[in-house]
Amino acid sequence: MVSQIIATFYLNEFDHYIYYDLNCKHFGRYMDDIYIFHNDKDYLKQCLNIIVNKYKLSLNTKTKIYNNKDEID
Repeated sequence: MVSQIIATFYLNEFDHYIYYDLNCKHFGRYMDDIYIFHNDKDYLKQCLNIIVNKYKLSLNTKTKIYNNKDEID
């Protein structure tokens, strides 16, 4: 439970950045799993690059931009 509270506290700025600065109104996060919905695939690619560079993230092999008709594991 403590790690969930800490993640929420520290990633609050991240959530605000996605919502207000990147203008992604449809997104969610559970701990370190993030999903963002948008109609423009190219915009999602730009957002991914911006987020990775700004927050110095290392991504795992599951990171992908999915079509809304694809299944997500």
